[in-house]
Amino acid sequence: MPSRRNSRNSALLLCSDTRRTCTINKLLYSSSKTDNIRRLQSLQVPAELLDRIVEFFIAQLTSERNTQRFASIAPLTLTSRTIRQLTLRRFFHDLRLMSREEWSTIFKILNSFGVNPEMRCEVGSFTWVKNLYTPSKVLFDKSIRLHWLSHLRSLSIDLTQEGLSTQHPAIVNIFSSLAPYRLLLGLIAKTFPCLVVLYLSCTERIDFSCCWACFEDSLGCTLHSPIPDDYLDVKKMANAFATALKPLEHLEHLHLGLFLSNDSLLSSHISHIMEGDTSQPQPLLRDWSECRRCFDGAAADIRRRELEASIVVGHKLKSLKTIGWSSLVAGDVGQVSVEQFINSDDTTEDAAEQSQDEDSGDERAAKIKVDEMEDQDMKTTIWILRSKGHIRVRRTPW
Repeated sequence: MPSRRNSRNSALLLCSDTRRTCTINKLLYSSSKTDNIRRLQSLQVPAELLDRIVEFFIAQLTSERNTQRFASIAPLTLTSRTIRQLTLRRFFHDLRLMSREEWSTIFKILNSFGVNPEMRCEVGSFTWVKNLYTPSKVLFDKSIRLHWLSHLRSLSIDLTQEGLSTQHPAIVNIFSSLAPYRLLLGLIAKTFPCLVVLYLSCTERIDFSCCWACFEDSLGCTLHSPIPDDYLDVKKMANAFATALKPLEHLEHLHLGLFLSNDSLLSSHISHIMEGDTSQPQPLLRDWSECRRCFDGAAADIRRRELEASIVVGHKLKSLKTIGWSSLVAGDVGQVSVEQFINSDDTTEDAAEQSQDEDSGDERAAKIKVDEMEDQDMKTTIWILRSKGHIRVRRTPW
């Protein structure tokens, strides 16, 4: 018969074994639960596949009204953050606006997503909208909203409700509200913030020296005169370019190879030449100023635009000393004297930065750089002087 002490020891051992078994079972259960969670996490549907599913779902929506279509996708936006983003991006990719009320509703929806930190939208733009179709009357009094659609790829405007006298004002009103396309300049400024000399040219692609066929081919694929089709006036164009290049704090010499004359001037001059002498081997006169029919009235306006654009760019780019443009009247200075300049007041902070005069050594170095940068063929250079809170510009070195 076992003693009481032996019985107590046996009970203690049994209890200890039971606790050890429970602990092992808990560890095994915890380990298996973790494995199941990991296994479930590894079975997530790829975002690319979800994107295709959402795309097919939205394509099946038959309603033409965006408000009704948005009500159909509302449940999808409540499932998860990933599906919410995919759904909204696909829904707003193509918009068809048929009334002003619908335009206001869609804009409010986009605006609410734009200020939501979770959506990570760019400030001041709605990057989801890529294609937009709408009658002109819908955008009539709220066309400024188009400026927010910075990633718009295509814009289709129905002008059937417009008459012959209202079509042009409607188009000008709409186009003036579109965000300027300056991605290339902004990319250059962000990638090379320490640039001192920047030379960009579009007009050099135009082949003036060969035959008419080569000239027309090169002219058709070149953006040479952005006014007034891309920018309504020279100040808006200069502001857009200067804003894109503002990160270049060390930029001293800039050349933008665009004509500041109207796009129609070049085409009208070509037509004029072809009417007079169709056998001329080269497309253009060597000296543009010889054509008084085209340039007597336009030359002064072109020179004024070049000075105005230079003063606008010079205000925003504080270190800029010279700026060059492609010019159809570069070889004929005319009545523009070397003392002509434009004054413009600055803020107190800017005036303090601009009051420092460059010494003669800096001026000589700047002149050498500009001479190396261009050969003065259909180009003009504007020199900038900063003194006493003012900016002066003229066509010869100061």
